[in-house]
Amino acid sequence: MGNEEKAAFTKAFRIFLRAYYQERLRRGSERLRALKEALSKEEDECYRAALELAELQDSLEQLKREGESAATLDDDFEKILAMEGVRLISVDEHQGHLRICTKRIMQVVRLQIEGKTQQTEYDIGQFHIVIRLLEENLTKDSIIFLPGEYRGTHSHPHAGATGYSVCFGSPLNQDISKLIADFKIAPLVHLLLSFLRWDEANPVPLREPSKKETPQQYDPIFEFGYRSPDERAMAKRAYAALLHKAKLIRANRLNSQALKEAEEEFSKYLSRVLDLRNQMKGAEKILARYRMRASNLEYHVNEQIEAFIGAGAYMIRQEYAPQSDETALCINFSFRNLSLELEIKSDALPKLRGIPSDHPLSLKVDPNGYFILDTHTLKELSKLHARASFVEYLHAVIELLRAGKLDERRRRQ
Repeated sequence: MGNEEKAAFTKAFRIFLRAYYQERLRRGSERLRALKEALSKEEDECYRAALELAELQDSLEQLKREGESAATLDDDFEKILAMEGVRLISVDEHQGHLRICTKRIMQVVRLQIEGKTQQTEYDIGQFHIVIRLLEENLTKDSIIFLPGEYRGTHSHPHAGATGYSVCFGSPLNQDISKLIADFKIAPLVHLLLSFLRWDEANPVPLREPSKKETPQQYDPIFEFGYRSPDERAMAKRAYAALLHKAKLIRANRLNSQALKEAEEEFSKYLSRVLDLRNQMKGAEKILARYRMRASNLEYHVNEQIEAFIGAGAYMIRQEYAPQSDETALCINFSFRNLSLELEIKSDALPKLRGIPSDHPLSLKVDPNGYFILDTHTLKELSKLHARASFVEYLHAVIELLRAGKLDERRRRQ
């Protein structure tokens, strides 16, 4: 081979290899940028999930601490008992119900008459406010109002249908549900008492008793609380025991449900973050390798040109297709008295031209000249392509022609 031919081969291969490296660097940079953007988003989501998990764990620990703090529960008991309108507190341990027994409640209705505010009080009797603390979903529906010993003269416009859950109105429904879910019993009872006392809707008068009935008269005995200090102490212990039990059940339920979901959510995002970081490391290594090769372009060109000639290539040319902006490397070589041309593009399967249609080797390529490859061989060629080891690529193609490695199923199709 003359120097002019070798120089022409070298020039063609240099153009192709430079374009190949530039394209790989461009795509590698775009992929790395996309991975960085995806990683940033996943890291934000991972941190959010970690915060939610930490907050939930803190909430569970707080519930356990409060459940174990007898002093806190004793304080709540005393606060409730000291509230205006509270007669006593009782506990149904079997049902898990907390019962707040009230004194007589006077509902206050305010009216604006001729620019002046007038208020009228209505006797709506006594109530047993029942809070069902062991329900799975603690909401405002866990609270019911039952009639007390004294019925009064009027019925509350909303809590009058006793024994049923009450709609407290949009603003209060959410507040009450949160208080009971957080076991803030003292603020909850205070809010419920205020709800009974202050309502702009007029209460409903109770029906007149029949002639055989005697109207119920209010008796101061209805105001009496516990019959003895021992009874009061027992009620306090029962209150503390019920709250302790309810909080622990709630904590365990959250631990088995919400905590598990939060941990799975965090693990999901953490796995994505770690996977993206590994992908970034791989992309950075590939990009660095292409940068190094591009910086040593002349060395790789000269090295592979000599190897191409040694492998039997007698012509190397470069083709450029403006319509697709693609550069192809065409290598002409001889195989078993055939003059063949191998076309290699940046991102396409190799094409092999020059095999007559009646030649046995025609079974190895489709009508367009593309190799018919099995999966393993396709992967091996792709590795050589990605490494820009085009001389080894040529050797692999020659070995394919010799060994006859092709996908028989695809050939039959």
